[in-house]
Amino acid sequence: RLSARMGAALFAIPGRFCDEAHRSDVAAFLKDKAPKITGAPRLLAQSLASISLCLAKRDASKESLRAFLKKQ
Repeated sequence: RLSARMGAALFAIPGRFCDEAHRSDVAAFLKDKAPKITGAPRLLAQSLASISLCLAKRDASKESLRAFLKKQ
């Protein structure tokens, strides 16, 4: 068994993903579990926001990276 604090901390781990498939999986799998653990809803929201920001950065820099690599 994990302490409540450690259990909540697990909700921060998925924030390292950077693709829509994982974001959807994380949201679906953890949405019902988060309310049962103190602090988990906020950490889950932060993880989902982190994934969304990563996706936005990746999409915004895709063309400039492609152009840079063509020059090499």
